[in-house]
Amino acid sequence: MRTCSEALATRHQSDIGEDMALADLGSPAAKIHSSLEDLQLAWANTLEHWHDENSSRFEEEQLVPLAMTIKISLDAIGRMNESIQKAERAVD
Repeated sequence: MRTCSEALATRHQSDIGEDMALADLGSPAAKIHSSLEDLQLAWANTLEHWHDENSSRFEEEQLVPLAMTIKISLDAIGRMNESIQKAERAVD
């Protein structure tokens, strides 16, 4: 009987496919970026109905730092993805 880890590893290997890069960070990063845009749009819509001191504080204390963290993280992911792609090309 296979362990859970072995089953997951086998499933992951079969999901990758032969033509797909071993480490593709671009697609997940694009999803994160899209989610941030969705959040910002939802917040803009929320501000049409909720615009008081509490909403300002929520934006300043929660949303602005979150957006900055995501943008910094996406930049790092982009640099990491470039390094991984360069390494993959070097071993081909």
